[in-house]
Amino acid sequence: MATPEPVAEPPATSASRGGTAPRTLSRSTERAVALLTCFTPETPRRRVADLAEELGMHPSSVYRYVMALEAAQLLERDADYGGYRLGLGVLELSSIVLRDLDVRRFAVDELDRLSDETGLLANLGLLKAGKVIHVAHAFPPGWPRWNMDLGHAAIAHCTALGKVLLAALPWEEALQHVEQVGWRGYTDQSLRDSSALKAELQEVARRGYAVDDEERSAGAMCVGVPIFGQNGVVRAAMSISGTKIRITELGIEECAARLLMASRRVSSQLGSRDRFTAYF
Repeated sequence: MATPEPVAEPPATSASRGGTAPRTLSRSTERAVALLTCFTPETPRRRVADLAEELGMHPSSVYRYVMALEAAQLLERDADYGGYRLGLGVLELSSIVLRDLDVRRFAVDELDRLSDETGLLANLGLLKAGKVIHVAHAFPPGWPRWNMDLGHAAIAHCTALGKVLLAALPWEEALQHVEQVGWRGYTDQSLRDSSALKAELQEVARRGYAVDDEERSAGAMCVGVPIFGQNGVVRAAMSISGTKIRITELGIEECAARLLMASRRVSSQLGSRDRFTAYF
């Protein structure tokens, strides 16, 4: 196990620097948040030296933040790796988020029904900074689950869920979401320019559902629809996905029809009255 760096002296107070307490608190909070976001699916374990280099901070300063986050159970030591990883406190907080999502509470039974009826994976997603965050799944028998954890994020413009959610926004706002993650894709079929995306979102808005045709994974297809809340605002998106062969056998329009019926039931529970806002 790596030897931790010694704890440095506490930083100067805001008063000694001529500042104010709120400004110091804000800066400290921003640094702590930035440190937590250094932990990603690609880099789930980090050493203090790595964090310091990425954040442009002195290792002793990073170590103070790490100790505070470890005390709060948001980080924990990894005895094998010698660094740190996200702690179980993060998982506890995430469970609170999931339980408090009314759209998830209303959608889970519909997802189960869709999966049972079609033999496909059913999904529920929300849009965040150009990515779709998966907050619920319903798995058919035999479906591999290793990469489908709750909270799993995917590039929005490469997925049916994401295209549905982007189509619910004004074009400039949708474009900002995409530019936050960049024009990167998963396969040769992924959209990689704004003109193609705009045309796709216009088509999604026109027909009321989106299709991911091997844009997320080769040989796979997904159909997604919006879930509406009050005042016609899109709250989330739901989808069914599987092999392209299976989706084609069922028929894309048949899949969309099943999804739209399920979505309407969930939307009704969220207070939707079919007054939908359209931007395309």
